[in-house]
Amino acid sequence: MLRADAQCTVVATAMKAYLTWAARREATGLEQLHKVERKSLQGELEGWCQDILRAELPDPIIEKRILQLVVEISVKALPSVPSLAFKICKQVLANPPTTESSFTPYDEALKDLDSVRPRELQKLAMNFPDSIFVSQRLIVA
Repeated sequence: MLRADAQCTVVATAMKAYLTWAARREATGLEQLHKVERKSLQGELEGWCQDILRAELPDPIIEKRILQLVVEISVKALPSVPSLAFKICKQVLANPPTTESSFTPYDEALKDLDSVRPRELQKLAMNFPDSIFVSQRLIVA
């Protein structure tokens, strides 16, 4: 779990550095010069998100942190990649709220995770409304 937590910290820091870098390039008019670098960095962030979404996470605290991080990455760093937002929604909806155990701190962590899920889905729905709902109709149809 410490490894996953450390990885989240590194990725969150990398995302913030990317956003700062991109904003500076945009402010100075150099975004066209760094288009390849931008695509590469976006690809790395998207790849990490997709890999972590496939991982089995036994700890609800780590799962909550990862959910919040991938939503933040999708909304802030990758607004041009609606397919990632859809994958996150699909992952959250495919994993129903977990059952309670006899260990009180674990139960509290599960309740906290379950309370965060709707808020994170709302963030995605607000930022990618057409992409999420159009993609959803295509899967159901």
